[in-house]
Amino acid sequence: GRFVKLAPGFKGNLSTESSEFRVVVIQGMLDLNQGKKETVLEPGSYFSSNGIASHSVINYGPQDVVLYVRTRGNFTIDSKS
Repeated sequence: GRFVKLAPGFKGNLSTESSEFRVVVIQGMLDLNQGKKETVLEPGSYFSSNGIASHSVINYGPQDVVLYVRTRGNFTIDSKS
């Protein structure tokens, strides 16, 4: 797995084509948008997907968000300006 740090104000996507994609919030508050559903994830919360997926994420908080990402393939982080 890998640790990923998202700075305050970060807006972007975590994308993967992996058969298994798991993300745990270690620090901070992460806003996760999946279609019309918006969820705020606190430390200890997680989300996952199987197959091709793109997860829209935002760090509205004043501190870095730290994620632990475990996947069976590659993933990308794309920032929205």
